[in-house]
This record gives sequence, C-alpha cells and structure tokens, in this order.
Amino acid sequence: MLRRTLPCALVACGLVLSAPASSGAHNPGSDGGPIFKGCQPIANKTIYVGATRISCTTARKIATGARQGKRYQNWSCGKAKGTTFGHCHGRGYARGAIVHWASND
Repeated sequence: MLRRTLPCALVACGLVLSAPASSGAHNPGSDGGPIFKGCQPIANKTIYVGATRISCTTARKIATGARQGKRYQNWSCGKAKGTTFGHCHGRGYARGAIVHWASND
C-alpha cells in the first residue's frame, strides 16, 4: 500500500508546486518579459521601443500613444502617461503581443 501511495503523493505535490500562481500574470513593476525585436527609438531617440509578436511600426505607435495617455482598443497599458519605462499587453486579436519602452539614458 505504501509503495503506491508515496509515488502518487509525490506526483500530486509536484503538480501543485509547478502550477502558476495565476494564469497569464506577471510581477507588478516588471518589464513584461523579454522582447523579440528592438525597434527604432521614439521621443527624439530618447526612448527605446521593443516588440514581442507585433510589428515595430505598431509597437512604436502604441508606445508613443500610451506615453501621451491615449487608450487603444485591445491593449492594456495601465497608467503609462508620461512614463519613460513601461509596457502594454495585447488583448483580443493582439493577445500575446507586448510593447515595451525604456529610457535611453
């Protein structure tokens, strides 16, 4: 009996420990994860822009607008107005896309 119970308990424990805390979440204040491509800077070349699963043209547009306080349908940017460091997550058709920006100084 103990031979069957112990392995099952270890497998169950491993599954519980390996499960994410919440689906699709990330740490607040993080940069949203790694970028897959770097894009041309914005704001007089003082803000770098990165793109994950999205074109650089769209990423630059989203980053510029978000920093100006604009909101875009299918994008979640939080409070990005005036920031020199941040990111936006795609929703809906843009799900999985991330736009990143960071100061160049």
